[in-house]
Amino acid sequence: MKSIHVKLCGFRRPEEVREAAALEVDRIGFILARGRRRSVEPEVFPDLVREAGPDRSVGVLVDPAMEEIGTWLDRATWKTVQLCGGESPDFCRRVKETFGLSVIKVFHVCQCGKQPAFPLDAYASSVDAFLLDAFAPEGGGGGKTFDWNLIPPVLDRCRRLGKPLWVAGGLTASNVGKLLGRIRPDGVDVSGGIERNGKKCPETMKRFLKEVRSHEDT
Repeated sequence: MKSIHVKLCGFRRPEEVREAAALEVDRIGFILARGRRRSVEPEVFPDLVREAGPDRSVGVLVDPAMEEIGTWLDRATWKTVQLCGGESPDFCRRVKETFGLSVIKVFHVCQCGKQPAFPLDAYASSVDAFLLDAFAPEGGGGGKTFDWNLIPPVLDRCRRLGKPLWVAGGLTASNVGKLLGRIRPDGVDVSGGIERNGKKCPETMKRFLKEVRSHEDT
């Protein structure tokens, strides 16, 4: 059975990245958008990527200018960008063509209970994966869960398009098993759910990963 892609996100300290990199995780994310609690300091970014490795490093941005992406790439070599704003299909395509990055496009689910009509078809040729996250007014994820009943129709559309779908939003070691027991997205993404007292916790990371892996054979 195909494994579930695991991305641990929101790292700011090299020693915490080193602990995550020692685990069997697929991607390690860094918040490059400014003004967030987990935003990365530019001078530390090369050290973070060095610990994670370029292939596992994901830069998370919200409506960036092309020049902003280029500036972060000048600081370190990383392979994947996660775009969390209103970036257009054309912008995503230009990012791929200009920088050679893989692109994860995030769509946010509001808490209104309505089925979202995401324009997946329009983005299919411009991105490498889609990610569903809960809506946050400030952009990016808000660390909240959303109605998981909204996932299957989106997952079916992604299957038809041949694109993986990842899920984020308030995931923890305590609830990720409930998600995977009901729905089998291609990947999961977690940030606050692997923290303790505002810092990444090695034991919590291990529990989260163990819970995910335990559902791969069910």
